[in-house]
Amino acid sequence: MTVATGLAERLFGASAAQVRFAFEPVDDEPLFVHPDERLAVARAVPKRQREYATGRRLAHALLAEYESPFAPLLSGDDRAPLWPAGLTGSISHGAGHCAVVVARTTDVRAIGVDVEDAAPLEEHLWTSVLSEPERDRLVAHGRDAGAVAKVCFSAKEAVYKAIAREVGRVLEFHEVELELDIACRSFVARHDRFELDGTVVRERDFVATAVVRTRA
Repeated sequence: MTVATGLAERLFGASAAQVRFAFEPVDDEPLFVHPDERLAVARAVPKRQREYATGRRLAHALLAEYESPFAPLLSGDDRAPLWPAGLTGSISHGAGHCAVVVARTTDVRAIGVDVEDAAPLEEHLWTSVLSEPERDRLVAHGRDAGAVAKVCFSAKEAVYKAIAREVGRVLEFHEVELELDIACRSFVARHDRFELDGTVVRERDFVATAVVRTRA
């Protein structure tokens, strides 16, 4: 079993069979597969170029599994990828890795994945990321509070990727309220218009989270 396959099963659970997932280290050099994608980040710093190129390279490999016509995978005004008709997906970079997931819109309405390094979230960022009730709940985690705060950050990023396009604007962190179950590696995310279930994978070097909006 590959790392990506095992991680997909842990992140997407029963939906794993309905998605295509890739998880690889970010390329040492940007290997662009389409010239328009190179132009899209021509002025970006080298790190951003490597992450962008890796994400697009993996995304094109997954799209090919759906026999999607080859075309540049560019971004909208919200910086989210503009997926081909009939497909949806999510791309994330963190901890030196890139995670990409793609699915048919007949199987899922939307999907979000996020990967972050496992370092604790710095305490001065807690108020901008977490609501007061979320911060209060961190107390129970003692010295692990910063690491749990990082999980919350990642979970909200995954939620945003799954719902932002439908909401039609960039979301603020405090617009999503989390109930996190570290023991069960899961969470419930509530927004004014949505209630979503998500999953958490914690490894030594990274944290990954995912949300799948099903058709039901």
